[in-house]
Amino acid sequence: MEVKNESVQLDERYFRGGFKTEAGTNRVIPIHKKIHKLIENRMDPNNEYLITNFEGSKLSYYVYYHEKFKKIMQQLELNHRPHDCRHTFATLMDNADANKLSIKRIMGHAAKDITDKVYTHKDIKQLLMAIDRL
Repeated sequence: MEVKNESVQLDERYFRGGFKTEAGTNRVIPIHKKIHKLIENRMDPNNEYLITNFEGSKLSYYVYYHEKFKKIMQQLELNHRPHDCRHTFATLMDNADANKLSIKRIMGHAAKDITDKVYTHKDIKQLLMAIDRL
């Protein structure tokens, strides 16, 4: 909900986002090739944010969760929260043998190992290779 249109780089298939932790803030998040068109279609140059309410303003988490996500879960007869998607993503990436450090970088998790934290760098090409394993 916090992603501004200006932070989406469609041609390079990534956006910058995240705000909760130091490792997650303003991180590069690759866009999977299978959802690229969905994001492209959602972008509206008249809106500041990628995901908006009906008036084109930023969609609050409360509205997203209570008026959108919960209703979809009820219709599908499922019991999940948005955070569950992170568990699924991490599991699917691991099952696809994606690079562990790339998974951490995409998810915004801090690396604990000094080599990974300080000396190992992942560029957008490597993150795209990891995400496209799904």
